[in-house]
Amino acid sequence: MDRLPRAVDLIAGLGGGTVEGYPEDAGSAPAGFLYHGALSTYERQGFIRDRKIGKHRWVVTLVIAPKDAAVSS
Repeated sequence: MDRLPRAVDLIAGLGGGTVEGYPEDAGSAPAGFLYHGALSTYERQGFIRDRKIGKHRWVVTLVIAPKDAAVSS
């Protein structure tokens, strides 16, 4: 998730939108199965749990606002 701030800036610059992730609860899944990352990592970055889609997997969302339009001089 180190790249999240850069990704957020890029998405905001392109008009913003909703981003989804599909992490697993690290306390419920063996570390080798955390392909999409741990749920706690996403939550620390501001993602909100939307719905559960498996025994240990969640859909998490983050709404990114668009950057303000550049002011012309």
